[in-house]
Amino acid sequence: MPELFSRIAIKILNRIPSIETASNPTGIAAAALYLVSESVMNAITQKQLAEITLLNPQTIGNSVRRLRKDLKKYKIKIR
Repeated sequence: MPELFSRIAIKILNRIPSIETASNPTGIAAAALYLVSESVMNAITQKQLAEITLLNPQTIGNSVRRLRKDLKKYKIKIR
């Protein structure tokens, strides 16, 4: 996964209050990486990301849904 994805994901996560990510920060970080990869059309699957992060694909899927809600709530766009 390109370092650029990590940089963009960190910038996005820094704009969301920590209270929103506190319950599962690893899952939220993985979700951010997934959404960034999806936005640049170099998408990685949730299963591939789960293998990289040692998380369950379902955890990543749940985190993606939660992060999408937070991004909408705080009007944050992924570029």
